[in-house]
Amino acid sequence: MESSFISDKAMQSAMILGEYLIANSDGTFYYAPAKKHIQQMSDFKSAWVGLKGPMVPIADNLFFVLDNNQLSLVTTSVDGDKIYFATSQVAVGKSAAVYKLRDGGYVASFVDADYHYTTNANGGEAVRHEGGGIYASLGSGGDAWFLDEDGLHHTNGEAITDNVVPNAISISKVPFWMIYDTANEKLVLTSTSDNAVLDDLLDRDINFTLANKTQFNTFDGVLWEDITPAEMPEPDGEGSYCPGWFVFSPNEANTYYFSTRKKGIYKVTDGKFVANYVGEECGFIKKTRMPALKFDSQGNLWILQTTDEENPVRVLTPAKQTKTQLTAQDFIYNKTQHISNVNHSSFKRAQFAIGAGDTKVAACGHYQKPIVIWNNNSDLSVKKSISFASGTLPDQDGKNMAWYEIRALTADNNGMVWMGTTSGMIAFDPSKAFDADFHVTHIKVPRNDGTNLADYLLDGQTINCIAVDGANRKWIGTNESGLFLVSADGQQVLKNFNASNSVLGTNQIYHVCCDPTGNAVFVTTPFGLAEYVSDATPGQASYSNIYAYPNPVRPDYGGPINITGLMENSIVKIADPSGNVICSLKSTGGMVSWDGCNYNGDLVPTGVYTIIASQADGSGAGTTKVLIVR
Repeated sequence: MESSFISDKAMQSAMILGEYLIANSDGTFYYAPAKKHIQQMSDFKSAWVGLKGPMVPIADNLFFVLDNNQLSLVTTSVDGDKIYFATSQVAVGKSAAVYKLRDGGYVASFVDADYHYTTNANGGEAVRHEGGGIYASLGSGGDAWFLDEDGLHHTNGEAITDNVVPNAISISKVPFWMIYDTANEKLVLTSTSDNAVLDDLLDRDINFTLANKTQFNTFDGVLWEDITPAEMPEPDGEGSYCPGWFVFSPNEANTYYFSTRKKGIYKVTDGKFVANYVGEECGFIKKTRMPALKFDSQGNLWILQTTDEENPVRVLTPAKQTKTQLTAQDFIYNKTQHISNVNHSSFKRAQFAIGAGDTKVAACGHYQKPIVIWNNNSDLSVKKSISFASGTLPDQDGKNMAWYEIRALTADNNGMVWMGTTSGMIAFDPSKAFDADFHVTHIKVPRNDGTNLADYLLDGQTINCIAVDGANRKWIGTNESGLFLVSADGQQVLKNFNASNSVLGTNQIYHVCCDPTGNAVFVTTPFGLAEYVSDATPGQASYSNIYAYPNPVRPDYGGPINITGLMENSIVKIADPSGNVICSLKSTGGMVSWDGCNYNGDLVPTGVYTIIASQADGSGAGTTKVLIVR
């Protein structure tokens, strides 16, 4: 093979047609014998034809040109060392693509058109048909499949006979909010909401406007399903139905709640609206922008709302949750000045978490607004509360943590609350907030360079979201530097996914969600949804369900061998068919991955390998086997 650079002209297309090489540059066709050794542009002859765009060969003397304004058929004739080009118009419109059908004819699609054309094998006898889009697969006998915004269609040359919508996300704009439905083992994804992260998008009218539809999708790991209630109102241009907080009820099957911008809270059971809590009749101020919702360990629904300085926090007990019509008297109110400090007229930045001891932690998220912590008596009235303004929250070194905005509050598997700000992150046990020596941990990551120095975790980064996986590790989404995975204690940065090293394609992370029973991690960004299969699942209580996959490991498989169903921090040993231990691993949570190699880093040969898992002291052992075929 030989290559060379022979021209600085802009070439739209090049092809071999019969015995000639033909190139198209802005309507001028350059041609030369295909077998000629071409070194410079003077080796080509040229002819002005006036048709710009890609060329599609049909026969030794016929080809299509996909011009910006029309689809043209070009017939060539050779006279000595010259080629003459005769053109005819096949169809008017900006051509997208031309494909050959199995019966020998051609089908042409057009950009942003509701029609397509078919021709005979010589590019003639063009016939227009209804139905536009991009052709994806071609059948026999003159029929074709094509794809447009309404799905996948089939045409038999006369009419559209099928409409197949591929299984995929049906949310029309970039999705944002996610939560995991543990009862049904499904991810729930919602359309874009009114929130701080997307303020700049709203200002620039990119992806999100207040006219977006409210849509909900679920994903079970294989199939997507649209679960948007049929009665969901159409957008009103003010974003009134933009979904905000979304929580599943621990008390009623197939029931969830979501908050909206200025339209209160909706309750949905079995896919149908059963209640809407809005208006003064049930104690809600109509201007409320995104009430924050959380269930505590007793199944009480906590509602954090703004514009109501007297009653910013209210509680709905499990008994009251069954009612479809509520009055203001159905709620329990939490009243202290500390809680009123979270008030702000625009509450789309609200953050709310319930940590150790059912202790509540809240922030409105606006400029230098405080963080508020409180706990309750058995009757759900406030027992104690405390508030920390920016610059007054002490850390382990006696320094005070300051912030501009609090954008994330997430409780981990041990009840510790992790707080993400525009200046990095901290962690604390909220149940100890009322102790005289209370302080937060401003997490430090050792440099491991022999200096005994450390840096604050994600210092100076704007943190948009925090999620916790089955191994209690933290997945942290930033506004400028991508997605970080850190160890359970935050002292090790394990991974960083960003625009340059991953499929994310962006450094701005909207939201992150972990499968609490598996190892899937979902991320929303300006580019949509991404899924990452991590190396951690929750630790199990025993080794009764230990297994390896894939099993068998076939010769064409080059990925890791995953061993799951493990107890936390398991020691995993792998023995060859003779019983010799060839590899030893330690699990992250309830899972570990083996690369199929021995201690020396060599791939192990074909055989049945025994996997033995136990705790560090040798207790609770379990075994399984995996067949490897090389």
